Amino acid sequence: MAIQELSPIVDFFNKERKEGRASLGTKYKVLQSIFKHAVKWGIIKAEDNPMKEQDKPKSSKKQENKDFYRSHEIPVMLSFLKEYSLTHQAIVLLALTGALRRGEIAGLATDVLNFKDNSTLVKRSLQQSKKEGLKLKSTKTEDTRTVILPSKVMEMLHTIYLQKLNLKMELGPLWHNVTDINGKEVILLFSNEVGKPYRPDSITQFWNRFAIKHEDDLRRIRFHDLRHSSATYILNEGTKKGMNMRTVQKRLGHRNIKTTLNLYSHVTEQEDLAAGELFDDILL
Repeated sequence: MAIQELSPIVDFFNKERKEGRASLGTKYKVLQSIFKHAVKWGIIKAEDNPMKEQDKPKSSKKQENKDFYRSHEIPVMLSFLKEYSLTHQAIVLLALTGALRRGEIAGLATDVLNFKDNSTLVKRSLQQSKKEGLKLKSTKTEDTRTVILPSKVMEMLHTIYLQKLNLKMELGPLWHNVTDINGKEVILLFSNEVGKPYRPDSITQFWNRFAIKHEDDLRRIRFHDLRHSSATYILNEGTKKGMNMRTVQKRLGHRNIKTTLNLYSHVTEQEDLAAGELFDDILL
């Protein structure tokens, strides 16, 4: 493909930003380097460098528009999910049905599972940094919360739980030990065959492959949007069973109800519209 046929760089960054992709600054530097060398090697002329007029994109950590699956889209996604491994199914379902963050899923260990009550205690998050590498830390808000999960999801976690215990016993000293912030040894559910934890970004990479493969039949949303899908589904469908914004606040681990209200204003607006329409029958 000729260099003139490339889409404008500005369109590329606009699309990246629209789809919520990260590391725009890094991608900008890479493209700057590529086209700088293209000019140096005589592949393109300096005046044809598409990066010449491109400013460094500003990335916002706080995204105002949160996407989510609607109620009719969730069964479609679940039907495709059945084709994947038990581990990948469990990871996605923890985000969708438990509203767990990516790091919280990666940091889920065998000691926080309560199979009797179908619940898990969310108190750790696996984070990765250049300085410390992979490390178990407290949750984002540094608060613990108990999340009740569907029995089907707990059955999956129980199977994975037994697999990890057996692997640890079989490998003995070859098992990769992981410790939490208190120095306690824990067995992570989502790890490889020797106990090394899955990186949080590997979860995102899997989800992106899943979304691309099924984009003809299913809208593409970010992995984190499964958490938003969970909350929106509860607010839309759970109100019939007495659930409300406080339920979602507790489940998502928000310290302040205002955070929940701000994130899910689209649902409260729908409820306000429905409340107004309640009076139509009387007036008519």
